[in-house]
Amino acid sequence: MIRSLLYFNFLIFCLGACAVDVTPNDSKAYIKFVGSSRDENIKATQPTSDGGLILVGSTTSFRGKEQDLNFYIAKVDQNGDKQWQTNWGFNLADEANAVMEMPNGDFWVLGYTTQDTTNITDFTLLTVASDGTVKDTNYFKTPNISSKGKFITKVSDLEFLLVGDVFQPEQTNQSIDMKAYKVNANRDSLAGYSLGLLQTDDALVGMAKDSENLLWIGDIRRQLQTPNIPNRIRVAISNLFGTVSDDYIFREQDKVQDNDRTGQAIYLADSQTYVVVGTSSDLSSNNEDVCLLKFSINGLFVDDTSIKFKRIDKAGEEEGKGIYPTSDGGFIIVGTKFVKSEDTDVYLLKIDADGNEQWSKTFGGSGLDEGVAVRETPDGGFLILANIWFKNNKVAGLYKTDKQGVIFK
Repeated sequence: MIRSLLYFNFLIFCLGACAVDVTPNDSKAYIKFVGSSRDENIKATQPTSDGGLILVGSTTSFRGKEQDLNFYIAKVDQNGDKQWQTNWGFNLADEANAVMEMPNGDFWVLGYTTQDTTNITDFTLLTVASDGTVKDTNYFKTPNISSKGKFITKVSDLEFLLVGDVFQPEQTNQSIDMKAYKVNANRDSLAGYSLGLLQTDDALVGMAKDSENLLWIGDIRRQLQTPNIPNRIRVAISNLFGTVSDDYIFREQDKVQDNDRTGQAIYLADSQTYVVVGTSSDLSSNNEDVCLLKFSINGLFVDDTSIKFKRIDKAGEEEGKGIYPTSDGGFIIVGTKFVKSEDTDVYLLKIDADGNEQWSKTFGGSGLDEGVAVRETPDGGFLILANIWFKNNKVAGLYKTDKQGVIFK
């Protein structure tokens, strides 16, 4: 890892990070800041119809207080150069978690806002124009219950699902249920339903959709209630109307009784095969490694015979956060590698179709750098979305590598 060289380049790129890039850079490998150097936390990204990317998350850049989060939305072109950024929010914690481009060029941005008097959070959907202007806002509320929007998926040409979780306000961030709202293209609520899958401390962290089903990836967590009980990855399958057909807990796939396993992202590899990336942790030693779970569904259920589990055991501690298929039939994984206390790097891991490591790279300077998402680019390289630690602040950034994960040669 070339930490000092990367940090020197961070300084160069930071000079223009707060404005539209006036000198576009079309180099095939780069590091670029997208944020404004004050605690951006990017949660999601999607490719756009013009070949660029839309990024969403939160920021304190326009508030000045750590607890005063705003929606953060930024658009970059195909070279990673920022075209615009937008912030939106009120006086407390407001955060974006998901984004979708609409056929008319607008963006739907889903997250939550916090009420001033009660601290209750509400599903919040912004409509943002192609130039970054906020055009409209829709709220989806459950009386006396907090809710957070996390995912958007298309059900049909005219209908969409807004998905998240709900919880009691006095038990902040302790999920009690999954929640979904079906809306039309005008953002009118057509139906709302709860799935009854989560208990206190469980987590909903990802979602995938095939032609007929929704797959919800999360964790079953019981340690706060029963110490030394490992966390387990779980997948629930429902139809597009909220009827649950399977709630599958992956218990013993790696044959180690005292391992924690948490899922972070799920991807539809083909018409029936799904891949989950996450982290496997030894409770006895606290060692963490990236883990991979591959399975198929048979009708409306997880096919037990198809399950394959792979723990990629390496020296040090690594976490898997995002996964994307590659043109050679394998996968590229992004996450975080622990260097030392208060110091993590962006971690990039290339594996073949069977989960065997082909190579890995790390990027970062001193501080808490973390990989969020990754995609293969048309030239065979990789584009990494990361939260980069710079001058005691978290900044949204992009790494573009060649096909071997190299930025600087």
